Amino acid sequence: MVGALFMCQVSKRLQQAKGDEGEWAEGPFGGVNVIFTGDFAQLKPVKQPSLYCHRYVRSPGLAECQSHDGVGALMGVYLWRLVKTVVMLKWNQRQTGDPIYAALLERIRVGACVVDKTSGSLSDLELLRSRELSRIRRDGVEDLVKFCNAPIIVGRKKVRDLLNLRLMAHHARSLGADVHVYYAEDRMSGEEPIVRIKQELWRLSTSVTNDVMGRLPLFAGMKVMVLENIAFSNKVVNGSEGVIESIRYKQDTTDGRRYAAVAYVKIPGAGVVDESLETDVVPIFPEKVSFRWTVEKGGVTTRQWVRRSQLPLLPAYAYTDYKSQGRSLDTAIVDLENDILLETKAAVDNSMLHLVAHSANRNTDDSLECC
Repeated sequence: MVGALFMCQVSKRLQQAKGDEGEWAEGPFGGVNVIFTGDFAQLKPVKQPSLYCHRYVRSPGLAECQSHDGVGALMGVYLWRLVKTVVMLKWNQRQTGDPIYAALLERIRVGACVVDKTSGSLSDLELLRSRELSRIRRDGVEDLVKFCNAPIIVGRKKVRDLLNLRLMAHHARSLGADVHVYYAEDRMSGEEPIVRIKQELWRLSTSVTNDVMGRLPLFAGMKVMVLENIAFSNKVVNGSEGVIESIRYKQDTTDGRRYAAVAYVKIPGAGVVDESLETDVVPIFPEKVSFRWTVEKGGVTTRQWVRRSQLPLLPAYAYTDYKSQGRSLDTAIVDLENDILLETKAAVDNSMLHLVAHSANRNTDDSLECC
């Protein structure tokens, strides 16, 4: 899933790091030997041309040749073509307990699905339909129970956020936990925005804010996903999942809004991060990220940079297909139907988010019980 532009950026950073080594540093990747691992049957890179994009080799357009990112992407495509040694790994480790499903996935990834039943077995479509949740429900409660805590995988962030809000509220009620909203601290041109602009920024979709929520609902016992590489040595990286232990915060005395100072998250396998903390408990501090926002003022539309400080966490009851890549999951629910249906119900999504904000404004504890 590495994009062509990103490949170029990696090479340039290595050249900078090896800048004292003379001519070697001027070569691809600063003269460092690089090993790539992955699968081209994954989803394409987000907002970048892929490494195998033939258009950039055969007929690059004028736009690509004139823009900085276009030239970088061309260089990334060229760098990939310098790879001469390829090792194919064919032994599927993740689905060893389900060879029928493993064979299905292998056919799907190369577009060679079985559509007839001449062999006496199910077609691939029938095999997939046999795993529909409605059929599992008919087979018995025991089979359905194992999906109670399974993540829901969808294709769009709007659907993911809506599902996370609903599932988060459900799990909070089942645990008897209080949900609180923790607000992001935003800056524009180095200054704090006025109240009206603050509220608009908090309502922005995660598609605009690079997944960093303006209003982050949290409770003790909540499943969350880490969005940044916090500690490689402790395996706390982008995509790691854990459970909220506790949250420390500062509170605005005028409106009662909470701003998180640190969240303590129990992440299995993290080990001892600090002697003062229990094993696998990791402190997660707010991170600063930047994103562009379109502002209309006096009839003129401009794009401005926003600098946001917020915990790099998201609810982990549902996530996108991109985040599901590379994971080994015992159970998962892939939601295809609602991914389309809920996208048309943006008003529902907005009303849920407004409900969060209104609840926070009505009282100082920011309770989400109304959800």
